[in-house]
Order: sequence, then C-alpha cells, then structure tokens
Amino acid sequence: NNAILVLSGDVDLEKAKKLSKKYFGKIRKGKKESKLKVTDPDLNTNIFVKMKHSTVKQPIWKKFYRTISYKSDIDASIALDMGLKIVASGTSSLLYQKLVEEKKIFSVVGGYYQGLTKGEGNVYLYAISKDKNKSEEIDGIIMKEFKEIVEEKLTPKRFEIEKKKYFFDTIYRKDGVLNPAQIYGEALTVGLTIDDIKKWREKVNNVSLNDVKKILNQLYENQNYVIGELSN
Repeated sequence: NNAILVLSGDVDLEKAKKLSKKYFGKIRKGKKESKLKVTDPDLNTNIFVKMKHSTVKQPIWKKFYRTISYKSDIDASIALDMGLKIVASGTSSLLYQKLVEEKKIFSVVGGYYQGLTKGEGNVYLYAISKDKNKSEEIDGIIMKEFKEIVEEKLTPKRFEIEKKKYFFDTIYRKDGVLNPAQIYGEALTVGLTIDDIKKWREKVNNVSLNDVKKILNQLYENQNYVIGELSN
C-alpha cells in the first residue's frame, strides 16, 4: 500500500508491466489505513544541550530550527533553500567568507535546509570556533553576521548570479538514469506530486530577492530552536 516503484531509462512499458507483475504481483495489499501524520511536539522556546566526551578532539557547535517543508509550502521552501545556499552553504558562502576567511573566528561555519520531509522541515547551522568561544558567543557572532548579510550584502547582483547557479543545478541534478528516479521517488514518497516536480524550474525562476530576504528574516526572528555543543 505504501510502495512506489520508479523505473528510469530506456524502458519498454509493456515489458516493464509484465516484470513488475512477476516480481511484485504476489505481494498482497495490506489493510487500508489512514495516512500516517508525522508530528513532533511543539517547540515553543529555545533549548541548550551540552555534551562532553573524552574522545572529542574538536568541539563543535550546532543550531537546529524546525521550519516549513516542500510539502507544506514549495515556493517558500525553494526561497529558503536558495537563500541558505547563498548565505551559509560551502566555502563560497557569505558567512564562510566573512567569519572564516576574513575575520578568522571559525575554522568552519555553514548551514543547510532539509525540506524533503513528511513532517516539518529543518534548518541546521554549524560552526567550529578557533578560540573556544562559548555557545552563546558563537550564536551571537553568527546571527549578527547573518542579519548583516541579509540586509546589506545580499545584493541584487549577487542574488542573480546565485539564482542562475541554483537554476542550472536543478537541471544538472536530473542527469543520468538514477537521479531522476530518486528525485521522483523521494518527492512522491513525502506527498508531492508529479506536477510539482514538472513545475520545479518554473517555480525556481519565479523566486525573487524579496522572497529570499523575507524567509531568511523569518528564520532570524525565530526564537524556537535547539543549540547543541559537543566538547571534551
């Protein structure tokens, strides 16, 4: 009842139907059940968790937010993913350039959005401090820079460059035989439709700088999060 079979490549449809029936036809349907709703307890505050272990060689800081998913709001999720890629993803991100390369406060800093979920989506920020800053200090440094980037450094020119890269990445991601099958399979499993996937590039193209700034500001204002620190 909950299985999705995706065939990708130069498929002979009639032969594929026969083979599918041969290998999967004997599996009986289960009892019809209402769709499972994945819900977590409400997070209406901020929480700090500190863990220690003698084997830890490099202390690490992480911040976790619950947020929208592609299933709950595709357009806003694309804007959030695009914005976080510009601000926090990889060595070319604005956070990395400022806090690692220029100010040399951290040896690593970054973040990403995980929105392909049945329930709520998640945003992760992470950092490794060079000077063993306390968690609240790390949070203050990163969020101050985050706010300045959104307000001052996320310029129309930078946005258009990054948007083009993001747009072409959505095309390259479908290269090969496995990738399209995985994209469709994962999307359908969490509740998206084939039409949602077909319109993906159009939706990416429609994202504006204001959309990205709005969703990043909402993340900045969100006070419901968990901060974790792992040290020795």
